[in-house]
This record gives sequence, structure tokens and C-alpha cells, in this order.
Amino acid sequence: MRPVPINKFGKDHWSLLAFIETLCVDFKGTVSDKHRQNFRINIRRHPGYGYFPFGTDGHQWKPSYGTRLKGFFDEKDPKLQLKVHDDWDCVEDFENAGLLENKGSGLNPVFKLTPLGQTIAAELRRHKQDGGNFADFDPTVSQRTPALVAG
Repeated sequence: MRPVPINKFGKDHWSLLAFIETLCVDFKGTVSDKHRQNFRINIRRHPGYGYFPFGTDGHQWKPSYGTRLKGFFDEKDPKLQLKVHDDWDCVEDFENAGLLENKGSGLNPVFKLTPLGQTIAAELRRHKQDGGNFADFDPTVSQRTPALVAG
């Protein structure tokens, strides 16, 4: 799957980045089993990250769980939802955009925001404090960095 560029990040990417920032600040970036339960996991794409209830009878991945891209809520366009893309795919998108590093290993990630990730997370916090939504967040730093919007 091709990485999603930062200019297409929507609600699911930005809410996950806010959660990961909390993990970095409060838990030294460690993703415990308890924290893992907050991730949307497509068990077929990322079987090692599975947990209850996803992956058990009656709780299989549904296309409606897929990552919603920028503009999804405004345009109601189904093409703006990636049907199989889960939060672990979003983590890969963050890494690809230079926002996040995984200092852990494989199934035991330890996240660290890069300086760019810290800048965008701070901007996201201000946006939320000012009454904005994750779905309408548009980081100014990505507008100044054309390489982040390639794709």
C-alpha cells in the first residue's frame, strides 16, 4: 500500500497522532497491551497486533473502519476512505512523513516524535484548544514543506 502523504491526513491520522503524543509524554512512547486496544487493527493486514475484540467472531474488520482521509466528512465521498487501512498503516504514514520514529522492535513499538512531529503535534493541540476538530486540522508546516505532500 502506498503511503498517504501528510496533506491527505484526516481525522483518523490526526487523532492517532494526538494519542501517540500522549504515549510519548506519559508512557515514554511504550505501547502496552492496554494502549494497543485503542488502535483500529485490521487483523488481516497486521495479525501480530491483534487483540480482543478485533479478530474474534462478530468483530471482524469492516470497510467502514477504514482510515478516513482529509475531506471525508465534508464531501461524503467514499473514495476518501481507505477500506483496509488501519492505525498501524497510519503509523507507517507518520514514519514515512518524518513525524515519528519507532525505537522499539516489531510488535513492541516504542514511539518517539521527531522534531517535525513535535512541531505538528503542538500545532494540533493549539488547533483543538481553539475549538477545531481533528477532521479539519491542516498543519501549516506541511504547507511550507512540499516534500511532505508528494504522492
